[in-house]
Amino acid sequence: MNRSAATDDDQVPNVFIQKQNEFLRKGSQNYQRWMSEETAVGHLESETVSVAISVQNTFHSVTMVLQGFLSGFCAAHVFISFSYVQNEEGISFDVVSPYIQSVLYVCFTLSAIAAFDRFETGPSFKENIKRALLMQHGGLAICIWMLGNVANLLATTSEQLVFSDQPVDNLTFGTVNVWRYLCVARACLAILGWLLMALQPNHNHLRQRLLAIKGK
Repeated sequence: MNRSAATDDDQVPNVFIQKQNEFLRKGSQNYQRWMSEETAVGHLESETVSVAISVQNTFHSVTMVLQGFLSGFCAAHVFISFSYVQNEEGISFDVVSPYIQSVLYVCFTLSAIAAFDRFETGPSFKENIKRALLMQHGGLAICIWMLGNVANLLATTSEQLVFSDQPVDNLTFGTVNVWRYLCVARACLAILGWLLMALQPNHNHLRQRLLAIKGK
């Protein structure tokens, strides 16, 4: 073979890249092209991770504000429930009750999602269940917000019975009391869940994993 017919890879030094138990031979031009592609892919992955971190931080900031609002709103709702008198003629609370229930549903659901998002998952499904039951690695927040959702469902169901179109005489004193106690339980769980997440702002396993990926 003539020297003039030699390829570029034969004329320039070769680059050897270690790959597991072997060395991969590349010409310098191919190596530079490969490095450029790897740099572009790495830059794209870094930008994607940065967007994911930004979205998660925004979501948790919004849910934190919603949880504070939810705690105060549930506490005010407790005051309203104990101030309610069956035979009193005044503002018809049943008109605004569906809107209040919708707001509470949204706030409790988003709070539960935020708690799951912070949960430190284990290597297996069994380990995740164990951590949740033992209230470890963020499992306590999940339990509180799930119980809050249950209390909210029961409270809204009782509220619908209290403010239904049936005659007031058909309502027993126990029904109203059950509604009041459920409102108290809902408010306590909302306040406890909010304080638990607010006092542990850095307990966010998913964000830590994203930051670790970005730092590579």
